[in-house]
Amino acid sequence: MKNNNDRVFVIAILTEVLLSAIVVLSMVLNYRTIDNANIQAEIPTTVVIETSTEPTKEIVNYGDNIKQETVSLIKKISKHKCSTTEALFIYECIVDGCEKYNIPNNYVFGMGAQESQFISSARNKRTKATGVLQICPDGLTDYNNWNGTNYELDDMFDVKLNIEVGLWNLKQQAYYLRKEPNVSYSDCIIAYNTGVGYFKRYKEDWYKGWNPIDKTDYGYLTKVLNFSSQFSSIAEELIWKN
Repeated sequence: MKNNNDRVFVIAILTEVLLSAIVVLSMVLNYRTIDNANIQAEIPTTVVIETSTEPTKEIVNYGDNIKQETVSLIKKISKHKCSTTEALFIYECIVDGCEKYNIPNNYVFGMGAQESQFISSARNKRTKATGVLQICPDGLTDYNNWNGTNYELDDMFDVKLNIEVGLWNLKQQAYYLRKEPNVSYSDCIIAYNTGVGYFKRYKEDWYKGWNPIDKTDYGYLTKVLNFSSQFSSIAEELIWKN
């Protein structure tokens, strides 16, 4: 009988100890849950937006260096007749215009160097060609007729407008030469300088080896490409890729 009472007593003690352990464990778990919830509540929601989509400092500086070197080259070619502000504006107008018309930037920088040395006030007394890309009266008339505008030659002293008209004319050469096989940028550059009618008239003989425009117009192309290589050597980013 005594043994049975002892057994019941021991079981009761063990049961009480087990229940106490369960209560303590429950309290600990509940406290940790509350504490974690408080920590989560204190975390600001902006923490998840740590990674910026903006370019890194290195990339921004790299782009700035390209721009600075290009502006410096424009000023050098102009024999410093271009101020830094004007050279930067010419740079931006050419880059934006080339993106609009899908033309390689370095070709256009080469044309600007050859045509006017990037001097916005330049005017050819004989041909009346005006501004950075030397817009001629016929080219401006063509632009006005196609685009419904009424610009005058003196308007071409406006750098942004001048480059817009010049790039449109350069791109238009491809349209005029569309029946020619394998129209190249070289064709368009020469046609921009000579006039497309003159260029088409002699193109067949030119490719056969007899070139009546070699001394002037092929020389023009060579000079443009030489200038272009100076700009493309600054960075490949200056070449617009299709």
